[in-house]
Amino acid sequence: MAREGHSREMLVLTDLRFGFGRQIVRGAIDYARRHPPWTVSVRMLHDEPRPGAALPRAVLFTAALREFAAEFIRRGVRAVACSGGNAGVALQVRHDNLAIGQMAADHLIGHGLRRFAYLTPWVGDVALARALGFFARLRERGFQEAFVSQELIPLIQDRRRLPEVRPFELCHDTTLASNPFGILAFNDRYGGTLIERFKSEGFELPDEVAVLGVDNDDLFCDTVSPALSSIDCGSYDVGYAAAALAAAPDRKRKVTAIAPRSVVTRESTDMLAVEDPALRRVLRFIRVNFAQQIDWNEVARNAGLGRRALERRFRNTVRCSPGKELQRVRMDHARHLLRDTSIPVGEVASACGYATPAQFHVIFRRYSGTTPAKYRRGDGGQ
Repeated sequence: MAREGHSREMLVLTDLRFGFGRQIVRGAIDYARRHPPWTVSVRMLHDEPRPGAALPRAVLFTAALREFAAEFIRRGVRAVACSGGNAGVALQVRHDNLAIGQMAADHLIGHGLRRFAYLTPWVGDVALARALGFFARLRERGFQEAFVSQELIPLIQDRRRLPEVRPFELCHDTTLASNPFGILAFNDRYGGTLIERFKSEGFELPDEVAVLGVDNDDLFCDTVSPALSSIDCGSYDVGYAAAALAAAPDRKRKVTAIAPRSVVTRESTDMLAVEDPALRRVLRFIRVNFAQQIDWNEVARNAGLGRRALERRFRNTVRCSPGKELQRVRMDHARHLLRDTSIPVGEVASACGYATPAQFHVIFRRYSGTTPAKYRRGDGGQ
């Protein structure tokens, strides 16, 4: 290791080839800029340190490196794990992988899909947690069957409160056009691999197979065709919160799970897999008019339905009420405006259909687990 003598430097050990690693670095840098004299340096995982470099005051790392962390800790450096697979590391800030799975299920259900699969090339703590969140939410929303990568079946098949899970196999059949698959991929890179595989096998995307990734590596997602929808899993917030924890010497043990931010919808899930023309019309109406005050009786009449019939069709297909689906669409848009624009929070409330900022604040906090202001700052304020 490097020579002794601590600076006010945080060293981030990560893989900059992936969007989540770059976002963790960005979060740590923003924390340091707001809290001088902290500075941030970055090193690729497994790269050797510069000869003679001083030890940092703290290190953030994004892989399962418990032994590596123990060596830093032995030499007086605060080590914060920013990924799964680090049981026993005292300081951890990681993604809430159960919530990522739940958000994915809600997104795919909201597009009218009724067949679902979770596919991963790896088996580990992170992959398992995302699977459990995904399948538990499907069961909660009334779905009794789902599909999964073969390797995960032994880990989940005997768990309670999950749908029946079967090995995933995609075949050309006449049902795909009317009952397409919604697939959650472990991450964006694997989502891109699946898209290329399905296209090469002659499937139509997203009309027969809709694919959702995780990490929202925007450069990568936009180079896939069709462009890959993805969950912004809060990697910036992980980096910011990990830096704050590293800078707090009084904290000896803490494990924090950071909630995902939102689904960034692109072409790979931009569809409505709903056969019922009246219900499809209402879902499109919600997506276009979510910022308006909606009279559900009038919406039902315009769709040729009674109010109770509309509610019943929503629960049978989308597995929630029209009001819940409206709230989901509003919250997705609110997260986009808070994350990607500087529009004042009061104007965000109005742009999302809420009568007052106070009403928006209450619903956003209930839905997202944090306030609009904290979400915008990206300070991991759970």
